[in-house]
Amino acid sequence: MIDFLNLDDDIINLIINIRIDTLISEIYDLYKKIRKLEVLLEPLSIDKDLHSYKNMWSDYNLYIISYDNAYYCMTNFLYNQLNEKIILINNFNIDNGGVFSVYSESKILINPTYFEILVEFNKSLKVYHEDIYNIYLEGLEKIDKHKLNKFYRIRCKKDVTYYKFVTGF
Repeated sequence: MIDFLNLDDDIINLIINIRIDTLISEIYDLYKKIRKLEVLLEPLSIDKDLHSYKNMWSDYNLYIISYDNAYYCMTNFLYNQLNEKIILINNFNIDNGGVFSVYSESKILINPTYFEILVEFNKSLKVYHEDIYNIYLEGLEKIDKHKLNKFYRIRCKKDVTYYKFVTGF
């Protein structure tokens, strides 16, 4: 067994300096992760509606949740997960209800939280500069694999479920 008390000062200094360098690197990595999280959460706003419905049978509170241009109107908690691989599709009617439409497709999300889904919804709004109509995320609708090719001309990826955003005004 090594007697640490009888080591030379040079060796002790070397050990301490190596540990200090490792700690500095770990602190810097942690700072980068916290900064990345801060940037991700900056556009998130959760406000309690002051006019929430309350009666003697329930303490129902309504929260207004938005992320940049998108509003979250679903009943799932933001940090609940969908336990599957998914791709999200947002369909935009360019001529306000007519026949001409385009869509945006997300990357593959693995076990995403509803917060991640809200972020992807907001990204899809930014692609087509949508800031007035269809900014309220009300739900997700599973897309049948046969309709993917017919309506969106998308080839279905194996073991991936496709959802389209259900939006409202």
